[in-house]
Amino acid sequence: MLKQSRPPNSSHCLVMLDIDRFKAVNDTYGHVMGDRVLQAVGEVLRAQVSDPAHAVARYGGEEFAILMPRTSLDAAAAMARSCRDRVRKLRIRDRRSQSVVMAVTISAGVAAAQEGYDATTLIGSADGALYAAKQSGRDRVERA
Repeated sequence: MLKQSRPPNSSHCLVMLDIDRFKAVNDTYGHVMGDRVLQAVGEVLRAQVSDPAHAVARYGGEEFAILMPRTSLDAAAAMARSCRDRVRKLRIRDRRSQSVVMAVTISAGVAAAQEGYDATTLIGSADGALYAAKQSGRDRVERA
């Protein structure tokens, strides 16, 4: 992505998203429920990202990434907020009783590639913004 040309007023952006308090999900409800949460969040993210040039991937653990080539930082931040809002509406239900057992929130960090950025620098920038979102109370979107 970083080797692609960029039109004026756009960049290549990366959104890093993390499921808030995911360890508590596994500890409280077990890994099967944790997997269901991961799948549900992944489905929401894929549904929100409609541009065929953009890509959603699980980055590891409970973290996801959205690659957004040729996108402004404002548009990437708007996408992150839209994803956060849709995930916030998720209600994970017990399969037997159908009662809601939890709601899910995510935090996100958004970064735009600057001149000379390599993949490690862009990831570090987005991850730093994600860390700031977590430190600011979670269920937030922060820009690098």
